[in-house]
Amino acid sequence: MIWLKRTAIWTISILLFLVVLLGFFFTPWGTTALISIANNAVDGLKIEHKSGGLLGTIELQRVEFNTETLQVDAKNIKANVDWSCSMLVQVCLSQLYLGEAKIEVADTDSEQPENQEPTEKITLPIAVVAPNIQLNKLSVDVQNVAQISWQSLVANLEMYQELNITSLELKQLNVVLSESEVDSQSTLANEQTTIDISQISQWQYQPIELPPLVIPIDLTADKILVTNVKVEQASQTIFAFKRLATQAQINDSNVKIEKFEFEHELVGIKADLSLSNNYVIGLSGEAQTTKSYAKSLKVNISAEGDLNALAFETQVTGDITAMAKGSATLDSPQLPLDIQISWQPLTLPTTEPLHLSSGNLSLKGNLQEYLLSLQTSLFATTIPKSQITVSAKGNNQKIELSEAKVGTLGGNIQTTAVVTLTDVVTWQGQAKVEQIQPANFWPDLEGNINANLQHKGVYGADILQAQVENLSAKGDWLGYPLNANGAVKFDKKTGLDIPSLSVSNGDNKLIVKGRLDNQNALNGNVEFTGNALEQLYPDLSGSSGLTARISGTLSEPEVEYDLFAKQVEYNTISLQSLTSKGQVEWDQEKQFNVTTKLEQLVINQEPIENIQLELAGNALQHQLTTTVLSEAFQLNSTIGGRLEETKWVGNWLSGEFKSQWGSYTLNQKNTGILADWGNQHYQLDAHCWIDQQAKLCVDKANFQDQVADFDIYGSQLELLQIVSQFVPQLQDISTDTQFFFTAKGKWQADTLPIANIEGHFSPTTIKIKGLKKPLEMKKLAFDASVDGEKLITHFDFVTSNSGAIDLDLTISELDEKRSLQGELKIKEILVKPYQELIPQLTELSGSINGNLALSGDLKTPLFNGNLKLQNFNFAGEEIPGRISQWNQDLEFAGQSAKMQGEFIFGNGKGSSSGTFDWSDELVGDFSLTGDSFELEYRDIVRTRFSPNLKVEMTKTAVNVTGSADVFYARIKVKDLPPDAQSPSDDTIIVNQPVEPKTATRDLNMVFNVKIDPKKTDDVKLEAFGLKTDLRGALELKQKDQKLTGVGSLNLVNGTYKAYGQDLVIQKGNILFSGPLDNPRLDISAIRDESKTQDDVIAGIRVTGPAEQPSVEIFSEPTMIQSEALSYLLQGQSLNSGSQQSSDDQLLASVLLNAGLKGSENKVDQLGRKFGIEDLALGTNSSEDGTQVSLSGYIAPGVQLRYGVNVFDSSAEVALRYQILPKLFLEATSGVEQALDVYYQFSVGGKSPIEDEE
Repeated sequence: MIWLKRTAIWTISILLFLVVLLGFFFTPWGTTALISIANNAVDGLKIEHKSGGLLGTIELQRVEFNTETLQVDAKNIKANVDWSCSMLVQVCLSQLYLGEAKIEVADTDSEQPENQEPTEKITLPIAVVAPNIQLNKLSVDVQNVAQISWQSLVANLEMYQELNITSLELKQLNVVLSESEVDSQSTLANEQTTIDISQISQWQYQPIELPPLVIPIDLTADKILVTNVKVEQASQTIFAFKRLATQAQINDSNVKIEKFEFEHELVGIKADLSLSNNYVIGLSGEAQTTKSYAKSLKVNISAEGDLNALAFETQVTGDITAMAKGSATLDSPQLPLDIQISWQPLTLPTTEPLHLSSGNLSLKGNLQEYLLSLQTSLFATTIPKSQITVSAKGNNQKIELSEAKVGTLGGNIQTTAVVTLTDVVTWQGQAKVEQIQPANFWPDLEGNINANLQHKGVYGADILQAQVENLSAKGDWLGYPLNANGAVKFDKKTGLDIPSLSVSNGDNKLIVKGRLDNQNALNGNVEFTGNALEQLYPDLSGSSGLTARISGTLSEPEVEYDLFAKQVEYNTISLQSLTSKGQVEWDQEKQFNVTTKLEQLVINQEPIENIQLELAGNALQHQLTTTVLSEAFQLNSTIGGRLEETKWVGNWLSGEFKSQWGSYTLNQKNTGILADWGNQHYQLDAHCWIDQQAKLCVDKANFQDQVADFDIYGSQLELLQIVSQFVPQLQDISTDTQFFFTAKGKWQADTLPIANIEGHFSPTTIKIKGLKKPLEMKKLAFDASVDGEKLITHFDFVTSNSGAIDLDLTISELDEKRSLQGELKIKEILVKPYQELIPQLTELSGSINGNLALSGDLKTPLFNGNLKLQNFNFAGEEIPGRISQWNQDLEFAGQSAKMQGEFIFGNGKGSSSGTFDWSDELVGDFSLTGDSFELEYRDIVRTRFSPNLKVEMTKTAVNVTGSADVFYARIKVKDLPPDAQSPSDDTIIVNQPVEPKTATRDLNMVFNVKIDPKKTDDVKLEAFGLKTDLRGALELKQKDQKLTGVGSLNLVNGTYKAYGQDLVIQKGNILFSGPLDNPRLDISAIRDESKTQDDVIAGIRVTGPAEQPSVEIFSEPTMIQSEALSYLLQGQSLNSGSQQSSDDQLLASVLLNAGLKGSENKVDQLGRKFGIEDLALGTNSSEDGTQVSLSGYIAPGVQLRYGVNVFDSSAEVALRYQILPKLFLEATSGVEQALDVYYQFSVGGKSPIEDEE
């Protein structure tokens, strides 16, 4: 029992020791001891403890681990183990935090063993739960492979028999691939430039054999999110995306990915994927473009099957509608394929939009024979519509192109070929051009072209031959015969040979012959004879010729040429003569000698008499002399320099520019010029152009590192005289002012400039054509500065006799919004000096003052402040009255304004007010009121009225309401203006200009007019024998572009002169109830009772619509119409006295005149068609009775008249000739023959002509 007791004691002691020891290790002191033991036991390991222990939260300041192939440096590590989970046989890591870590892995070049045992499924003996893992700023550098880093990784996961990821979020993942991989790939590509044709012809497809899919871990991921990923190589981003999110499940090597979302700057993708262990795939997804120019593009993708039968389908919708579907058997040695692609009409977003019609592309078959077909058509603004058809079949040993055809311009271009692959590639085919007619697309290029050629070639390791032979083209071009013949041969061993290539068109011919041997030696000739250039191109005319000889080598060619042209014209350019001769040897010395001369050149009607260019020397020393002589200017310039491999360095030796506005000479001889295109550096040294006192100078002009640096100034320049030569509108302004300016700054490519500009004109007087008094300009200056982000400018204009304008303006955010901030001040701008520029005005005076603050942006400027028109007076012949003492205030508030004003019209006072808003479309309201306005128009109208007008302007309509009371008027109408009468309905007006239709707003109007409302009989009208007072009221309405009126006008105290009688208006009512041009009439007028016998009242009554009135003669007492007409016209009965016969004639004349009245215009129009002027139909009275006569002028001063008596049908012809203005000679032939002489004079008064005037 003693040994048992001792054994129990030792066992308990050991257990207690272990418990104490384990407890000690869980304390911070124990943890420090464990870390010390680990540091001493493991080579390369160094752990720095900060605080805590294993029982709670442990914090490590730093952990380092270094071996030959691995270096780890981790900082700020926190961990917390929840030991309560041990009761559940779990390890719970409640927190794992890493502040920063760097891992470097060396390149070991170790190879994986070829045969590996199958990987067992990864599991853990007990469950590990880690709900809070956060790893920040991790960087992994795998030598010669990549550098991987991320900003943060946050995860919640657990692992036992499978890995469960509740959430995992990775931010800012960057992958930088090693540049050595790029170098090795490019080196490998360079080594494989030679293509082994035999390998292609002998290639056989090896069916894909995949090993069983084994994934050694089961996984369930509820949420995986990766954001802001970028892959770089050689300092360039090769791939990047914004976001990737998915759910995943792996079970027994079956993979299922759901809710896969991918966001790239170009596209967004959503997909679901399944993959089984025998590689059966199931895929469905969609992609949506995100770029603004293709936001409506959507792609749906689906695929299913395995290696034995894989099928896919893709559909594109949106701006492009297309579909692709296909199938493949990847495990078959014959590799069967069937791919079909089709699309609907679409537009490709190229520089010039390219339009494709619906089409299809098909590839099907197997390795023994694939069939390819393509059908579509395309066109663009500069490309004619072309129908494309391609059919081909083949394998890796032979390809037959049975048809490749482009149908365009009314014809076809097609080719066929056979390509054979053995140890070399050989091809042989022919091409044909049929009935190509360029005028179908370019109307000016009339032609019809047909051509044939044969082509063949061989390509292999040591052989390359190509040949185009039997080239023959025939047709016509612009109505002239077109022919082409030639052949081209190329052999890698002998070079390129063009035995002869000739093209002729009418009287023009081009011949090219030459050879380029295998040593790159050149020997060729070009000869062009252009006797009629108008046969080559429309609008081009003249003649030209060129002979050129090319020799030397391809790298050092030598060219000798002789070019001439005569009487050349093209559009607005004409040239009498051009000659150019030269020799160029582009060897190491690069010698050249070129002389070009142009005579009588006219561009846009601006003649240049002579231009001569002479270039001589070699690369190291040469000189260019330029001479230009014209009526407007003369230029002489000499530039010398040397040409190096990537730059030209020279000097501006001399320069002189003479014109009618000055003679400028280059003052700085040998001004340096540099053009270094290799380093993108261009420079012009400081120099000045001087004309007496005027200077235009360049202190600095330099472009380097994509930055332009400039400093330019000018002084005493007569700028206005120079600009007026090109701007005709300024030629009416004359002044001796001089312009001074400076401009300094820098301008980097693709950015806005940084510059300062200042300028001013010297004080002077400005004479403007049409103004008697010149403007006294005291100051006209401006300055501007721009710093790349904003522009600050100031403008100041001051005169001594017409006020001043001052503008301060700042434009910010120049590359985006272009915000405005500024102030405009207008001080006492007097308008009287400008009266003479408006000849319609006889009076103009007043002043303009204002102070406006500017804000907003250039697209939507905002105005705040006021603008005042003060004491304005104006009058003129075209203005019906004088407006004086007009004062108008305009208050601006952003994109709106209020106006308030007062004025005097004649002697009546008026006021106006309104509000306007132009934030979208111009809308607003306006009101005008007045009392006793005086209006006078020539000698026709003089009136006083009081208006009350309101105008409302909406986006769709203009609504006018109000009223006007007319108290006084004197209206005298002597004649109608030529356009007062509208043409009849059957009149057709030809050659009438058609005004373009513009979007207008509907006009809606309700306006009331009251005439003589107080019945003072002070509104009087005189017109065509009518004298009357007017009264009444009229409501004017307009809607749907129809003007109507409701109301009446009354003729009061009126008389009307007709048929030689003064008729008294008993009743005169004009009633309106509809269109204004067709009122109803109710008018009756009687003969003066004091001049009518027998106490009879006789008159005329007009009733009904104005277009078709009813006219009747009435009397009291009632009597027959002839008696009533007699009383109306002569105041007595038909049966009174012995004048029966005369009265009958008078009555007949009256009735005829009444019947013929109103037919004058139609008869005159009929006469003009027969060449007779002033043809008239009327009546005449004579001793023989009453005649109906037709008269007109058959020549100037010669009148022909033909008359027929009413009662006996006898005819009479008269011819009158005007000898002098008052002396006529008339010959009459009828019942009697007569020759009469008439002389016209007047007694006691003005002559009829004077009366008429």
